[in-house]
Amino acid sequence: MISSALSKNIDHQLLINQLEGYLNHRKDNLLKNLFLQKSFNKFNKQYFNFRKKYKDTKWSIQPLRNDQNKLLLDIKIISTREINDQIYNLHSKQTVKIETYKNKIKRYKVIDEESILNSQKSPLNINVISP
Repeated sequence: MISSALSKNIDHQLLINQLEGYLNHRKDNLLKNLFLQKSFNKFNKQYFNFRKKYKDTKWSIQPLRNDQNKLLLDIKIISTREINDQIYNLHSKQTVKIETYKNKIKRYKVIDEESILNSQKSPLNINVISP
C-alpha cells in the first residue's frame, strides 16, 4: 500500500514536471500526451486562445496536495501582451484541481484565481481569466 502511494506520488510529480516543461518550451505537440482526449480538447481551446494574446509566457507549477487520483496545483503564470503599441504585464496565480486516470489528466478545474494585468507605463490593474 505504501509503495503504491509512493509510486502514485512519483507519477504525479512526473506529470507536473512534464506539463510545466511542455508549457514553458511550447512543446504543444507533446501536451496532448498528458491528457485524456476530452480533457485535452477543452484545455487546447483555452490554451490556444491564451497563446494568441500573450507572449513569452513563463509557467511555474507546484503541487499543493497529492491524493490517490487527485492533485491540487499552485500555478503561476507570467507573460506580456501588446495592445495598441502598449505593453502589458500579466501575473496570474491559480489553484487548479486535477483528476487523473492512468497518469493522464482526466479532468481539471480552476478553483481559485488571481490575475493582475498592468501596463509598463501606468498602474492600471485588470483581472483576466487564463487557462
